[in-house]
Amino acid sequence: MPFSPFDLEHFQHLIAGDGTWFHAALARLIAKADTENLARLRLGFPEEVAAYERWFATGDAREA
Repeated sequence: MPFSPFDLEHFQHLIAGDGTWFHAALARLIAKADTENLARLRLGFPEEVAAYERWFATGDAREA
């Protein structure tokens, strides 16, 4: 299950440490991952890694 609409709208808060649910922890893990581990995470969580990359590039994790 990908990030919820709430998670996507408040992605910066998840990265900053808010939230104790699975996807909040996953967002922080993705943000901390090096290139090799990010590739591994992408295999299991492709939509979540894509959301992080959108947020990192544009400041908005939601799809356009």
